[in-house]
Amino acid sequence: MVASGAFKDIRSRDKYENLQRKLNEGEVFTEFRSTGVKSQMPCSVGCHVDNLSRNRYQSIVPYDENRVQLSGRPDNMLGYINASSIKWRRGLHKLSFIAAQAPLKNTVEDFWQMIWEQKVSIIIMLNARDDEDKLLCCQYWPQEWNLDQKFQSGPFTVTFHTYRRTPEYFLDVLTITNASGEQQLISNLYFTQWSGDDCPCDLSIFVSILEEIDSVQNLMRTKDPVQAPIAVLCHDGVGRTGVLIMSYIMKYCLKHDIEMNISHLLGFLRSNRMFMVTSLKQYISVHEALIYFLKGLFAPSKSYLVGPFRI
Repeated sequence: MVASGAFKDIRSRDKYENLQRKLNEGEVFTEFRSTGVKSQMPCSVGCHVDNLSRNRYQSIVPYDENRVQLSGRPDNMLGYINASSIKWRRGLHKLSFIAAQAPLKNTVEDFWQMIWEQKVSIIIMLNARDDEDKLLCCQYWPQEWNLDQKFQSGPFTVTFHTYRRTPEYFLDVLTITNASGEQQLISNLYFTQWSGDDCPCDLSIFVSILEEIDSVQNLMRTKDPVQAPIAVLCHDGVGRTGVLIMSYIMKYCLKHDIEMNISHLLGFLRSNRMFMVTSLKQYISVHEALIYFLKGLFAPSKSYLVGPFRI
């Protein structure tokens, strides 16, 4: 238990203690079990016979109501991609995400079409690039990390603009060009320290990634002030993706002193995409990350891994 002097106000201390109490008393178990894993909304497009090959897991598909719909193509008339639009709002506060499965070999063009049409400026990839996870994400980026390499997918050409490497993550700034020569700038953030287990292996690194997302988002807004959705990817688009989106929203609420019940947020996320935050262990890890964040927020000696970066 952190001494109360480490906190700047009573409200923050109460939030910390409430999170700790929920873990100690097992309240998280009751919350998780009582929250339905999916809505009864139809998923007819994702289950359509023409789209089955575009799903990594046939049991995880987007709801029709908030699926990301692409412009139809001859080989994808329904404009389908296994991705869900998630829009969170509290008063004037708005956050927008796309929760998606990592691309399959036959959906890479769909993926870049989604990034282009939805004007995504930040991609967060939660499956590492190592051999263990190689089959869980088809490569959708240029093969080598140098400015001369290009990646072609249908009408889209992806090239490196600049990049940064740390032991915890890779940050690539990419340029995507369509057939008409129009361009968009994309920040592609790979979390390299989340292999094997579906929970973050190191809370300090995970929280630093949440902070880095803020840093990159602020930087991208200097180029384009429009708030575009953040695309969050993992092999199924619900487990690791759910943990990150939930943690990011809750961290935002803590920073802006917004009241938000975590179990209600879990229900909200699952009403937008089935099975979000798949396991109790993942749900617990969200609480642990928020506790760690509160410690770092109010302890001057705590520093994050985020550093300056320019585009």
